[in-house]
Amino acid sequence: MFKERLLALSFIVAAVALAAWTSADTWRPLSGFAWSGNIGWISFSYKNCDKNGDNVLDRLSLSCREGRINSDDYGVKSNYSVKINIGNGNLAGYAWSSNIGWIYFGPQQDGNNLREAAPAVPSVSPTKYWAKVDFSDSSTDGYRLTGWARACSVYANGCSGELKDDLSLGGWDGWISMSAASTEPAERQYAVKLKDFQTSTSPKFLGYAWGGGVTNVTRYGTNYNKSPQFPGWISFSGTGYAVVIGDPDPGSLVVMGCDVTPAGTLAYAGQPVQIKADVEGGTSSGNYTFAWAATSPDLIVSGGDSGTATVKFANQGQGRVAVDIRAGTNRVTRECLVGVHGTDPDFFLDTSESVVQAAFLAGNNTDVTPTINISVSQGNSANTFTNPISLSARVTDLDGNSVSGLSASVFTFSDHTLTYTGGNYNTATLNVNLVRDPSADIVSGVYMIEIIGTSTDDTGASLVRRLQIRLNLDAPDTGYIET
Repeated sequence: MFKERLLALSFIVAAVALAAWTSADTWRPLSGFAWSGNIGWISFSYKNCDKNGDNVLDRLSLSCREGRINSDDYGVKSNYSVKINIGNGNLAGYAWSSNIGWIYFGPQQDGNNLREAAPAVPSVSPTKYWAKVDFSDSSTDGYRLTGWARACSVYANGCSGELKDDLSLGGWDGWISMSAASTEPAERQYAVKLKDFQTSTSPKFLGYAWGGGVTNVTRYGTNYNKSPQFPGWISFSGTGYAVVIGDPDPGSLVVMGCDVTPAGTLAYAGQPVQIKADVEGGTSSGNYTFAWAATSPDLIVSGGDSGTATVKFANQGQGRVAVDIRAGTNRVTRECLVGVHGTDPDFFLDTSESVVQAAFLAGNNTDVTPTINISVSQGNSANTFTNPISLSARVTDLDGNSVSGLSASVFTFSDHTLTYTGGNYNTATLNVNLVRDPSADIVSGVYMIEIIGTSTDDTGASLVRRLQIRLNLDAPDTGYIET
């Protein structure tokens, strides 16, 4: 009896989920990112980069910092997306790549396309048809996605009409296949599939599409390499990313930064200064509540439920203030570091790079590595600090904890010691080569590079000053190795 009730309940859950996907609202938006080792991230919706709907580029989302569309950051004002007709499986609309531009998946029959000039039917030999989910072809992995999408960059103008010349195309016609032909042998089979369509509120696409392409074109006896940007294999899901039906999840609540405002303002002991918390994620409404608190007896905080507080530090040095932030049921606490100037000799580390980027494109060493310039500023105007300063660095999460999966990373300073000569400290550069542990779950997201300066004051007491720089890390893991 219990098994029969459990089976009946499972049918009810499946029926409810299926009913949600078979309502009168036939067209549903896709969101999320796909990944190509050749052209990087492919965005399936403007909402990936504007999850709270404020028409401002989000910084937490994968790859949103890479491109600009018609002067609008990553298309957040273009209202683009790929959509699926949940009745017949047809896909329609546009995805965006910051490297090759718009990718067209087919027409939406009600005429609400972003680009009406796109061709209605693929018209090359062999005959191609636009991408669609084949609801008659299912397996334990999901429903098979068939058909094609096409990169608009192959056209001379817009997304239709005459193609660019062969030399410009590099032999690539822009077509992207969603699955292999059934006539292909087993070792050459590939497909994108739609998983959990009838049981999930956010069904996910799995597997690979193939962009193909030829990198070399021979003309007049010369071998040209004009189009190395063809997509190759495109993964629709991996560690930390996926293409799904529905709007993107707002993600975790994250404090992107916490510092003196306006930028460039100096904090002095005994004088009030404004501290601002920069927040993203955790809610689709963009509404946050803030609670500021002193972390030491010498600190006075005023300011209520807002992103900015008035703070007065009694003593110079490395000041700290805590902020507790909530967005719905999400909550995070962050300790903000502030350099407080005074009358005693002291130092702080400075840099012109508040945000840096790194990317694991292939393997476990970053293919894109940041370089950070480091300088020293005096902690006072009346006295001069002149003792040597030793430098070190580490990668942390946003709470200041070391990231064990990146512990083997290599930090190369042009000079490990900053010395005072001729009235100034020398500067240094830091090159960061991130190395990830292949067994660790290092996902794309926001981390911190913490640079630590260690010295002594005139009494021999230790002085430690820290500089935090936000690290935007792309770490896609497709699980695919091309041979």
